[in-house]
Amino acid sequence: MKITSLLTTLCFIATLGSANAADVNCASPEKTTSEFYHWYLQELIQNKYPLTSSAANHKNSLKKWVSPELLESLRESLSKNDLEAEYFTDAQDIFDDWVNHIDTHQVKKNEHKADVRLQLGISEIKKIYDVSLDDNHGCWKVNNVASE
Repeated sequence: MKITSLLTTLCFIATLGSANAADVNCASPEKTTSEFYHWYLQELIQNKYPLTSSAANHKNSLKKWVSPELLESLRESLSKNDLEAEYFTDAQDIFDDWVNHIDTHQVKKNEHKADVRLQLGISEIKKIYDVSLDDNHGCWKVNNVASE
């Protein structure tokens, strides 16, 4: 009886450990970029603005994909009204074509930094970005976005 209880307890602990390990698995820089833009564009299409929102779910989602340094810089720029266009898209309009066609390619990666080429859309309104990410905070996070 004691051996069965001990084995059951050990199996339970091992299961918890593997579940926690799965939680800390980080997506690749490309997947992080793709997942972030998919979520972010969906929010914008629904007239929700995560950067200016006070909703906890927006703040938590941004923290999941965007570096604390970039978030702080954006907060400062927003407080001074220094942003001329939406930062992550460098645009004033969002197109369905962008939401439905998000393509990423890793350009280069070293130990803690990665550059990803992002293309939104496939038609004449497509836009291309260079997205820099770092993993200084555990998983890959967007640290800079520059449009072409």
